[in-house]
Amino acid sequence: MDKKMEQVKFPYEATANNVCIRPNKQPEMTEGGIIIPQNVQQEYHSGVIMSVGPGLPGEPSALWAGAEVVFTPNVGFPFEHGGEVYYIMQEHDIRLVNPKAFPRPKAEA
Repeated sequence: MDKKMEQVKFPYEATANNVCIRPNKQPEMTEGGIIIPQNVQQEYHSGVIMSVGPGLPGEPSALWAGAEVVFTPNVGFPFEHGGEVYYIMQEHDIRLVNPKAFPRPKAEA
């Protein structure tokens, strides 16, 4: 199975205009081997969409599961599943999408 497809398997479905994001991991060491203390590590505001709600009535969602995104700092409701932390936030809190990382699925005819 394609590794990109494995990352979007998720047991929850977002509702309305909400999305669920798995944040990217923060590096604990620089490329040169210096350990970064936790109190100075920068919080990353990027991740992969795990689940997308259908959108609001008359406004279908423009996002898709598997998309790599950058989101607004300090937003979202964190929850833990399987030892990992995920964030639930509204679609409008997504600021950038990298469509090349995992392209938008083709619409079914």
